[in-house]
Amino acid sequence: MKNGDLSGTIERAKLAGRIAIISLILSFLLALVVIVAGPATKWAGMETFTLSLYPVTLAFLFSLCALVHSVFLRKTGEEEQEKLILEQRKSNVNSILDVSEDVRFTAKRTLENFNRYIPSAVSLLVFLVSIPAFWYFWRHSTLGAADTASLALTPKNPINLAFLSAISALFAYFTGVFLVGQSRIAEFRYLRPAGSWLICFAVVLFTSAVSALFINYGKTGWAAPLTKVFFWVLAVLAAELLVSFIIEFYRPRTLEEIRPVYESRLLAIFTEPGGVVRNISDSLDYQFGFQISRTGIYLVLRKAIIPALMVWAAVLWIFTCITEVNPGEIGIREVFGSVNRESAPLDAGIHFKWPWPCERILRVPVKNVQEATLGSVLNPSQNAKVILWTGDNYQHENKFLVAVKQQGKTGAQLASILEVSLPVFYTADPEHPFDYAFNFDNVKETLLAVGQAEATRYFASTDFITDISSGREQVAVNLYDRIQKACDRIGLGIKLVGINMHDAHPPIGKGTGVNVAEAFQDVVCAQEDAVEMISKANEYSITTVESAKVESTRILGSAEAYKFDTASVALADASRFESQLESYRHLPGMFKLRSYLDFLENDCRDIRKYIISNEIDVRNLVLNLEEKPSLDLLNTDINLLTEEK
Repeated sequence: MKNGDLSGTIERAKLAGRIAIISLILSFLLALVVIVAGPATKWAGMETFTLSLYPVTLAFLFSLCALVHSVFLRKTGEEEQEKLILEQRKSNVNSILDVSEDVRFTAKRTLENFNRYIPSAVSLLVFLVSIPAFWYFWRHSTLGAADTASLALTPKNPINLAFLSAISALFAYFTGVFLVGQSRIAEFRYLRPAGSWLICFAVVLFTSAVSALFINYGKTGWAAPLTKVFFWVLAVLAAELLVSFIIEFYRPRTLEEIRPVYESRLLAIFTEPGGVVRNISDSLDYQFGFQISRTGIYLVLRKAIIPALMVWAAVLWIFTCITEVNPGEIGIREVFGSVNRESAPLDAGIHFKWPWPCERILRVPVKNVQEATLGSVLNPSQNAKVILWTGDNYQHENKFLVAVKQQGKTGAQLASILEVSLPVFYTADPEHPFDYAFNFDNVKETLLAVGQAEATRYFASTDFITDISSGREQVAVNLYDRIQKACDRIGLGIKLVGINMHDAHPPIGKGTGVNVAEAFQDVVCAQEDAVEMISKANEYSITTVESAKVESTRILGSAEAYKFDTASVALADASRFESQLESYRHLPGMFKLRSYLDFLENDCRDIRKYIISNEIDVRNLVLNLEEKPSLDLLNTDINLLTEEK
């Protein structure tokens, strides 16, 4: 290499270093602006603005790599110059020393080691750091935590935010374009990744500026979709770093290219739109290790691929003339943004229209039941079959102030706090499909806002105990009527199918250290125990009183019977005695005889009697005092009876 060529290389390396320093300072200042206005103070209040911190950070890191590379490249050129001078001296003076093996010249080896290891290490390091960065953004944005997003706030001053974003985007864009343009020179090649990411940063910030202007004029539906698009685009670019790191190990080394591993080929397609084919060719040459872009097959494909792509694009564009309205939906034609409300909606089926973007068919789900939950929303990870009051089972809690019939000691009206989940099921009103499609940007969010307001007003006039017990069905009926009327008033274009009332209970008091639901449950249990004890006492009282009444009736009945029996017997005895006395007076002897015989016959019926004549003077009496045997066929000898007969 000639000394003049080395001098040019050294000067270009110095210039590349100065440009890298400018890019480094600009990237640092832009990153500082995003941090201060975004996550630090929450002044920006836009997720897209915060998301721009990722590309500008990579631009800062790659600018630092470009600066280090330019320093090593400059030192290598200076050493090569020194080697040439020593070579010239050696040709004039006989020397046994080999200049190329001089241990003092280490810059070239350092540059080679830098090109071999540092870009791969940076690529892997950036990918590993990107994983927790994207995870943190997902957890704290509306993408993963729509109800508790800390990065999604309302901009404090949308106009100032739009101005700041636009100015920063302009600085980043022009700097990035300059770096990409200069990178066509070999010594400036390491500036291309920084320039590409600055352009990416400019695009994200410009989108943030447009969203801020829309928010200033009341259009709030653009920020969230754009944030989602840029999030996944940056995630794909981060994944490309890992793919490039892996491919670097398996590509052939026969063809070297001054290209850092961390340079994004996908991003280069957009930052260098005029060199798309060239980028593809360079990527193929770099990967296969030889000049595949110079082969005949590739040249033929290169001539045919652009017309083929144009034909495919035209065919796809023509296919946009065909659209389908799914079952359970009706379609509304929108031609150049204009809708004829007098025209009849399209039924389910295949329909033809003008190609995009001239006409589109809006689909309105008139039969597909949708759901929106008012109040507390159950945690999706909650798989328990039994959910208790006292547990923290909700992803999002919404409390309602409810009246209490019981008054305080001072006569003041008491109130309580109710946590309840109210799933609302609805469909688009087939009689008002245009209201559903055009009156509101987000029908579900509007329904939730209307339902929340109506539920708040309704619960303020009801009774807490009734609402969580026997009045659940009535609550659902009343809220159904109120919410449907409110939706009809604002022209929401929906028809409620039903409202359920789930999980009505006192708040658990999360964060206060006192579990209100647990204390309320203890009070309810105590009240139930008191009711049980009162019921048992009433049961014992009723049983005792009724038993006493039955016993009293029995005793009185027995006394009346005894009284009647005693009086009747006494009267009968008196009447019999008078009859006997009258008989005795007429025939005393006969009366005595009959009384005696009656005594023997009745009273002495079971006593053995012996009849003896009183006319015999001398007598011997033999009395058999044995019991008279009873005649029993089981223990009587039949033969004896036969012989006696």
